[in-house]
Amino acid sequence: MTGVSMLDPMDDLFGEAADGLGVNVAMPAPPLTAPLLSCINDMQRTGSCSRLAWSNSGNIAHISKHGRHVDLHCVLRDPRSGDWKLSPASKHIITAPEGVKFVHLAFNRAGNELAVVDSVNGLHMYSAGSMLGHMLPAPTDASINDPSRTSLDAAVGVYWLPTYQIDFRAPFITPATKVGDHWLTSMHMSNTNLPRVHNALEGRNALMHVSATSKLTLLFQNELGVWHALHSVLEEWHTSKDILTHAAIGMEGDHLILVTHDHARRFRVYKIVINWNAVQQNPNGGVVTIAPTVDVSHLSMLGPERPELAQLTSLHILSAAAPHADPSASATTTVAAIYTHVPTAMGAVQQNDYFSMLVRWDIETVTPTLHGSFAKLKQNGPTTNTRPVTVLRRQPDILLSKIILNLQTLHHNTAIALISSLGTIDLYDRATWTPIEHLGDTTTASTLQQSGLGFSSSEHSANIAGNADCCMLACTRPDGKVETKNVSLRFGWQPIEDGITDTKGMVETAIVCLARQYTQLISMTASTDEVMAVLPRDLSKDSKVLFVRQIIKILVRVLDVSMVDQQRQQQAVLKEAMHLRALSAQLVLNETIPEVQSGADHARPRREFAAQYAYVYLHMRQNALTLMTTFAPKEKELLARQPDLVPSLTGLLKWYTNLLIYFTETFRQVNHLVTQSNGTRTATSVFQTLIHDKGNPSLILFLSSFPRVLLNMQTRVAPTFVKWVTLAHARGRLMEHKLQMEDFLHLVETMPFKYPAFIELIVEVDGAVRAAYMESGASAERRVECEIEMITQGVIPPELRPAVEQMVQKIFPKFCRGVDMGRVYFWDTEWLGIEYALPDQRKSGGGGEGGGEGLGFDALRKTPLRKGMGLRQCRKCGSKMEDLDVEGKVFWPDWLRNSQRHCFCQDSWW
Repeated sequence: MTGVSMLDPMDDLFGEAADGLGVNVAMPAPPLTAPLLSCINDMQRTGSCSRLAWSNSGNIAHISKHGRHVDLHCVLRDPRSGDWKLSPASKHIITAPEGVKFVHLAFNRAGNELAVVDSVNGLHMYSAGSMLGHMLPAPTDASINDPSRTSLDAAVGVYWLPTYQIDFRAPFITPATKVGDHWLTSMHMSNTNLPRVHNALEGRNALMHVSATSKLTLLFQNELGVWHALHSVLEEWHTSKDILTHAAIGMEGDHLILVTHDHARRFRVYKIVINWNAVQQNPNGGVVTIAPTVDVSHLSMLGPERPELAQLTSLHILSAAAPHADPSASATTTVAAIYTHVPTAMGAVQQNDYFSMLVRWDIETVTPTLHGSFAKLKQNGPTTNTRPVTVLRRQPDILLSKIILNLQTLHHNTAIALISSLGTIDLYDRATWTPIEHLGDTTTASTLQQSGLGFSSSEHSANIAGNADCCMLACTRPDGKVETKNVSLRFGWQPIEDGITDTKGMVETAIVCLARQYTQLISMTASTDEVMAVLPRDLSKDSKVLFVRQIIKILVRVLDVSMVDQQRQQQAVLKEAMHLRALSAQLVLNETIPEVQSGADHARPRREFAAQYAYVYLHMRQNALTLMTTFAPKEKELLARQPDLVPSLTGLLKWYTNLLIYFTETFRQVNHLVTQSNGTRTATSVFQTLIHDKGNPSLILFLSSFPRVLLNMQTRVAPTFVKWVTLAHARGRLMEHKLQMEDFLHLVETMPFKYPAFIELIVEVDGAVRAAYMESGASAERRVECEIEMITQGVIPPELRPAVEQMVQKIFPKFCRGVDMGRVYFWDTEWLGIEYALPDQRKSGGGGEGGGEGLGFDALRKTPLRKGMGLRQCRKCGSKMEDLDVEGKVFWPDWLRNSQRHCFCQDSWW
């Protein structure tokens, strides 16, 4: 081969430059797949063909390949490896009726209602069960489905109305700005009284859908939660050109805007006004009934529209940004149409000849002006008034060399996400329609894309959907199975400071951005686990602290109650709930995952201090809330309680009593080490070593104000509960309940100390902490900072070191006078699960408080789990509880019915 040397570079074989200049050659995009082409064909034919949806509650619903059933998945965390992954399909499958196939599905905004559309426009409504992955058929009236419907009546648009008030309360959290060493945000509250369209009954849902034959249907829940339907006609159709292909509905103040597209490629715009006719049946309050009517008026029509080569694949109404998110009201209601072109002949050259185009029209109301000649008419002649008209004002098109399968609005409609078949997102500012990209700014954290987080391109997917904030995507593979992908940080999560590259600021910005996303999802009552899945397991300690700290700073309004009276303390601790979500994140972020060696299946993730603190506190908070809302202190009220209530609570008090013994053993160890040191070690240094080496949270749980209040509340309740159990034991109906109460009474008799003695210990510690703060002159802001440092890092503040010394030298020795230290030393508290995230399976068959079969205890009732039980698992922390049949006829106490939807860590069960 003349002129060719074997030493010439061969890099061009791998898509890189072959000329030695280092110029990269773009790799070709992956070829279009048959499922994607089929999906595009469906999207061009009808606007209701979404086979994949991700609810705000965390459910991922997917219509099977053949349309015969809907599978439910969720993203969950493997408690042994710490990795987040897609769950297997739930055992609770939604099956289509005989003779039809499912073609479209959509969740309401809260994610607790699901509408599934079949091939002949039949709507099937489902409501959330007691855990994720379980949707139950909702009660419906026969009017919602016309038995004479045919495939010609197929749905072309489905729209869920927001639910009052849950969908209107979410505040807008401004982008974080760095000032000095602090990241600052502000929270803009929503005005829930602004005119909006929703079911007039609080907590009830409604949706609208449009059929290809221009039939508009309003579905709504009545006061009993039963679905009813109200039908009306938009336009009479006469030829096949009048048949609709797409429809979209959106809100504009106190009415809805509907836009349709037909086979003649015409757009029509309508105004929809719903009068709910709500009537209060009882003048003094009570049941409210509704009898809605729908008024439809035609606003405008646009002639045949079709960009060259492309066909309409989706149609959207983009409402203006929420007033509290965009006070300037810079955006108006917009019609957004996505047109897509794919090559008809799939040759090798044409494989990449595809694109999508976003075509936009702003909906404007204008008053036509008269020609100047009208001003020359007689002054005393009749006045000519012009009526306002609605026009669609075309905006510049946006062309993308990719296939857009989905569009989602984010951050209270201030941003628009265009999701492509390659699993990437293009984000646009709603007001300016400029792309939002990473520009290297490390002083502002707003969107994922601005902060350097994004999706890498992958193979084409036929169906794709994002979670509530689009930090994760669910997509279907060519074989029809569902998989997920999450955003990644382009610079990596480990800061690099080598003198050449400094990514520390970029990592910090990304962490703060995700913390803001986390808090925004909390305010929307949406799942936050998808944000947690973005954070890597090997995240640095500083980044973990920053993440939790930022959540606390944004959400929590009250964190220190050290200096207020006892009644106000209890009210504040039970009322404040936002801090629980911060501790829920802290719980799973701070686990050390062991390297599992061959044959070492018993290796268990170990909790660091921050996780141990969160674990104990979250359990204490759940127990306290249950006990304080259940107890009646008067004896006659106790006797009137149902006997099943008492044994249901014994597990909670048993767990808490063992926790008190765990604290006592910790203080015993510290007191012993300080005494043995002969003055060379202080109590503070010994505690700090114990926190660092073992992660023991005992001291911080006493120094921090919220857990100290919970300790006081529950310990004071315990003697009353003992009396309650004694009175209820004689009335027990089931032997199982009698044994549970006898077991608890035996615990009380054999415990190393009495509850009143521990109450006195807590009171004296509380006094020592108050005195230490007063002596140091710590301001309210400084006390809050001390709380955050203690909660997130286990740091003993200098202001509280005198209190620590007093605890070990005076308060604890006084308490020990009435304690059987021998029993404390030999008491087994490992089953509490504080140090390790999983029970020790090597203890199978050995009995014990936490379950003798190596399964641990029920995270809700604190009772042992046994083999053969039906179990639920928390999707975040991995805790388990018995799968209770709360929808059945079995009686369960009210506290259990109300609490069983969520784990102690505030997450959902799977």
